[in-house]
Amino acid sequence: MKCKKVKRIIIGLLAVTSAFSLAACGSGNQDYMDHTVAKYHPQGASVAIIENGQITEVKNYGKANVEKNTPVTDKTTFKVASISKVVTAYTVMHLVDEGKLDLDKPIATYLTRWQLPPSTYDNDKVTLRTLLSHTSGVSGSDEKYTKPYPDIATALNEKNIHLIREPGEVFKYSEFSGLGICQLVVEEVVGERFEDYVTQNVFQKLGMNDTSYSDESTGDCTLATPYAGFGEPIAVTHYVMAGAAGVTTTSSDLAKFVIALMDYYNTDTEMFQVQKNAQTDLGACCLGIFLQSLADGGRIYEHNGTFTGWNAQFVFEPDSRNGMVLVTNSD
Repeated sequence: MKCKKVKRIIIGLLAVTSAFSLAACGSGNQDYMDHTVAKYHPQGASVAIIENGQITEVKNYGKANVEKNTPVTDKTTFKVASISKVVTAYTVMHLVDEGKLDLDKPIATYLTRWQLPPSTYDNDKVTLRTLLSHTSGVSGSDEKYTKPYPDIATALNEKNIHLIREPGEVFKYSEFSGLGICQLVVEEVVGERFEDYVTQNVFQKLGMNDTSYSDESTGDCTLATPYAGFGEPIAVTHYVMAGAAGVTTTSSDLAKFVIALMDYYNTDTEMFQVQKNAQTDLGACCLGIFLQSLADGGRIYEHNGTFTGWNAQFVFEPDSRNGMVLVTNSD
């Protein structure tokens, strides 16, 4: 991960964790949220507060499109970048629960349309567990594509994904390729396009009716315009590796997903267990999600999403079932 991105993630995490205990207490601390948003001057932002497992408040700020003077509303959608990885992890874990996937089988077990090339490292150690905990050792990739966009198997071949270290030994955050491979595994097992499967089996089941993998406004929702730097509007980037970065959602829909994560936490799942060799400066990596320890001894789970023109963050405390979501269309 580039130093600039690491810095942005840390700044975002510090802002959210310092605000968490205040914001999750309810609207009495709304002035604090107003002050925080005003401090960072986003073009637009939306915040959802979760108390005791329920969405208690949604607050919108600024413009979805400055040039058209379009305000952010409850129906404004945002790209949430790497928070998409948590959605993919949640999808994979439910397929594990159903006995359709195994966290520790080599990914080659499931793949027919693409395979890791031979290497001096042990390809069989590349599993869903190492991919979701960012310890797989696979090389990185970018997301520069032009229409017509390739399918995920073609994209993995085009980007020459390969092993650059022994799997399972070192944490190295994978921006695209690791979760792109998970995306292909899901497609191979369920026999349909990843985006379609997740929409039907996650978004629709959770009532996330304003969430998709679309790069455009859909239905009665308006996709915000992303703004780079000090307010320059930019085009929306298409992510072929949608499992790593493709989700488009509202703050309230993302809060519904966070509540689903809280519910899933209370099942017999490995998703929220810290993984081997996955301790990092950004927290302890579980399966697609990070565990943070607070100064008061509390523990929270969180994930950040940040690309040029977009920033997003969610955080929740499983014991109190309090949490918050923040999405913006700004750097």
